[in-house]
Amino acid sequence: MKILVTGACGFVGANTMSVLLDQGFDMTGTDFEPAVRLRKDILESLGCGSVSIAIADLTEVESWKKLLIEIKPDVILHLAGFTSRGNSPDAWKKCWESNPCTVASFIEAAVNFPEDERPAFICPGTQMEYGTAPMPWKESSACFPSSAYGASKLASTVLVEAAVRSGILKGCVLRFPLLFGRGQAPTMFVPELLVRALRGEPFKMTEGRQKRRYIFVEDAAKQMLEIASRLTEGETLPAIINAPSLTPVRMVDVAHRIVESVGSDISLGIGELPGRSGELEEAWPDDSLARELGFRTYTSFEEALTKTVSWYRQNFSR
Repeated sequence: MKILVTGACGFVGANTMSVLLDQGFDMTGTDFEPAVRLRKDILESLGCGSVSIAIADLTEVESWKKLLIEIKPDVILHLAGFTSRGNSPDAWKKCWESNPCTVASFIEAAVNFPEDERPAFICPGTQMEYGTAPMPWKESSACFPSSAYGASKLASTVLVEAAVRSGILKGCVLRFPLLFGRGQAPTMFVPELLVRALRGEPFKMTEGRQKRRYIFVEDAAKQMLEIASRLTEGETLPAIINAPSLTPVRMVDVAHRIVESVGSDISLGIGELPGRSGELEEAWPDDSLARELGFRTYTSFEEALTKTVSWYRQNFSR
């Protein structure tokens, strides 16, 4: 397969390129110029420093057409997007422009090509699409996102699902729970605690009773690649699949395992922060459909944490 990876400089994109390189795939990356410049060291640390990254504005239909003509990909892993968890006016605007607008632009571009020249289109979804919906979160569940990011990703999913349903696109949205791994910005729980532990800085958190499911980012890449392979081989898959993930774990237990893995004696300020209003104590996508379809995880939490800690130990100052 010839694969085009959008958002190649992002957390999921860079790790996906690393997996593709390891497996010898013919692939091209694309992103916007500031990301290429700012993430150069991260790409190099993941072994992707020599990969050529095309500059493209994916909100523009003509940019998509140019990529489809020049690269002729069999598969697009559409990992580009805006991931802000905020609800400011600017966040709503950027989430809309960067998420559903880029998907809509791709679909508009793709229908200009003969059906047999349209690439399979795989993009990551997020558990934040389910929002405040009651558990279990199945693919058929109604979604109630409560953030700009969750709403914009749900809009992207609806576009892909409609295009697949109408027969104009082979595609799938793989909805992920919480992701972690090498190269993640220290704005999420796992990388922030890792960086603080490595620096010997105290860390404040809630009581950590929340129970969540995680997936190692390299496993996420392998799952998307398997979907791509099965779609290009002619298999029909559901347009939405909740990614298989690791066993549910309490956040306080995650914190202890991180500190233990780092070998740090930092103070964990458990209970020093209040819980978020309306936050569900148990929240994760139900992955039974994915497992019925033969998808799986590849890496245990312990092995994934060891690889992640090793990367941060060498690169956390970047």
